Amino acid sequence: RRGIRVRYLDRWRGIPFFPIHNDKGQRTGSVAANERAHTAVTEVGATQLRYDADGMGQIMGDALLDLNDGSYELIPVKGNGPSPNRDTWYNIRAFGFSEFANAMRRGEIDIEEDQEEHPLVKQLGAIEYKFASGYAESLLIESKQEMQKRGIKSPDAADAASYAVLKLDDQIEGGMRPGDHFDLEIEQFANDALYGNNAFWN
Repeated sequence: RRGIRVRYLDRWRGIPFFPIHNDKGQRTGSVAANERAHTAVTEVGATQLRYDADGMGQIMGDALLDLNDGSYELIPVKGNGPSPNRDTWYNIRAFGFSEFANAMRRGEIDIEEDQEEHPLVKQLGAIEYKFASGYAESLLIESKQEMQKRGIKSPDAADAASYAVLKLDDQIEGGMRPGDHFDLEIEQFANDALYGNNAFWN
């Protein structure tokens, strides 16, 4: 009933995803990115940690697997993945920002007063959209590369806020979740045309 509260926790750049060790096995840095993220999640008692799984973000997801103790769920969000309806939203990123904007208009999302160190409002106001080629009304958010050409930095805070409130379901996530089970006929799988000549199966 109180709606969704979006709050900024922290940001960092220039530190490795994993702890780095020298040839003697000694750590060369104090805290790695996966350790900082894991600490932040556990301190606030979050049940989910969503991360951008496009590009370098997937490396962060792999790094977090090393530390996840099962107290929270790791959820990859691929911004370029399929939306619930591609005729309306070209990809998940467009769907997420559209839903975020609509929820803000309805007063369902509360964001703290914008601060210089995390300019969420500025980033949300700077993002432009267009309609995808070949689709009459398919909303497409401009890419980070297009924003850079306009002299605007990557909208990290805006993306994080959008993904944090994104409504996820099986159709949107488009895949299995950790802990899901499936059945497999091993003989059929081994004889599949893709693997039939693979020495591993022979």
